[in-house]
Amino acid sequence: MTDVATRDTVPLTATATQLTADLPMTVRDLRSRQFDSVSLHLNPDIIRLLQGDHPDLGPSVLTLTTRAPYADNGLLDFYAPGRWDCTAGLVFMGSIHQVGASVGEWEGSVGYASYTIADPGTYLVALAFRGSAQTMRMSGPFGEVSMASNSNAQTSWLTATISTSTPGEKVWTNFSAREDHGWAGLAYFEEFSVHRLS
Repeated sequence: MTDVATRDTVPLTATATQLTADLPMTVRDLRSRQFDSVSLHLNPDIIRLLQGDHPDLGPSVLTLTTRAPYADNGLLDFYAPGRWDCTAGLVFMGSIHQVGASVGEWEGSVGYASYTIADPGTYLVALAFRGSAQTMRMSGPFGEVSMASNSNAQTSWLTATISTSTPGEKVWTNFSAREDHGWAGLAYFEEFSVHRLS
């Protein structure tokens, strides 16, 4: 065992087995040590997702967010948003939950997007959200689709496709969240977008 008083006699290229737990290391000791580098090779798509970027959904014809809720071809609105937070880029949405004896007695937030599709074709409608134990439902000309989210930190993408043969067709979509156990809770809206598929 090396004594603290003689620590300078330990070679600067000492291996981990030569150093003991009771031997304090100085900054000089750490600077002279060599460390092996670690190389990780990740798929660029995974790196974009880890950085918080959204997946490639195709060419966007409309993107609506808390910071940009209006565009020439569409707009975003909410009934009873909990908080419209431009700093975080989120709208806090209260989960739809029943508050009375009747099914029609409820509280919560509902988002509405209305937009115009200029050219006939097939389009992907995408809604980015997050929330713990939340299921987001989105309704529109495509019917109703839903997706569960179990994280306040990870973005989920709820998507549906629509096809139109009419130039300049006006389209609407609404969306709301429900807490998976029927209680009050929060979901967090991030982005609504429309992407050209064909």
